Amino acid sequence: AASASGLLNAIIGDASLRALLSRSPPLARLVAQLQASALTPSSVSAATVRQAFNHSGLFNEANLRASRTGNLQQSTKTTLQTMQQLLMGEIERLGVQKITGTQGQLGESIEAALSALTQQQIKSLPSDGTPQRWFTSFPIAIADQFYNLDIVIMQDKPKSGAEEEANKWLACISLELPELGALEIEISLQANRVSVDFRSESEAARRLFDQSADYLTQRLVFSDFRVDSLKSSPLPQAPAPTAPTP
Repeated sequence: AASASGLLNAIIGDASLRALLSRSPPLARLVAQLQASALTPSSVSAATVRQAFNHSGLFNEANLRASRTGNLQQSTKTTLQTMQQLLMGEIERLGVQKITGTQGQLGESIEAALSALTQQQIKSLPSDGTPQRWFTSFPIAIADQFYNLDIVIMQDKPKSGAEEEANKWLACISLELPELGALEIEISLQANRVSVDFRSESEAARRLFDQSADYLTQRLVFSDFRVDSLKSSPLPQAPAPTAPTP
C-alpha cells in the first residue's frame, strides 16, 4: 500500500530492508520515529487521534506559511522527506552503479507514501461551492502489523436563512482488518448533539457495537454531549463492475 503503513509493513517483512537500515543509524532512527507515531488500540483517544491528524503532514505547508514550525519535525511527511534525502545522499556517495535492489525498493516505498500524502493534500484543497473537507490517514499498529486508519472531516455550514444554527461537522473513519473486513464509523456533530453510525461487513462486529451502545452513550453524556443516535448497519457493497458491451 502507498502509505506510511505500507512502508512500515514492508520493512517488517523484508530482512534485506532491515539489514539496510541497520547499516544507517540515521535512517533507523527515522523509521523508529515513524513506528512510534503509530496509534495502538490501547492508546486511541480523542487527544491521540487529534495529534495523529495534526502530525500526518496534511498541514505542513499551511503551518510553514503561518510560521508554525513546532510540529513540523514530528510530522509523517517531514519524516518521510528526511528519509528520502538521507537515502539519496547514501546512494550518491556509493555511485549510481552500486545502487542495490533493496535501496531502490526502500526509495520507491518512501516515494509512494509521499505521493499518497500529496494526493490527500490536493483532495483537501477547498473547491468553489463545496464544503471544506480534509482527507488524511495514519498508521495504527495491531498485532505487529500496521494498518491505514483513514479519516475525512467535513464542515457543513447552515443553509441560507438558518444563520442561528451551529455548523455541522461530519467525520468518517475507515479501517480494514483481516478478521473483521472493512469498518466505517461516521460521526455527526452539531453544537453538542452527536450521532454515530457504525458500518461493518461483519455481523459480529456490529453486534459488539450494539452491545456497547449503552456504555458509549453514558461516556458521551458524561462528556456533555447529547446523543441523538447510535446505530450499526451493514457496510454497503460496492457495485460489481459491469462487463463491457461488445
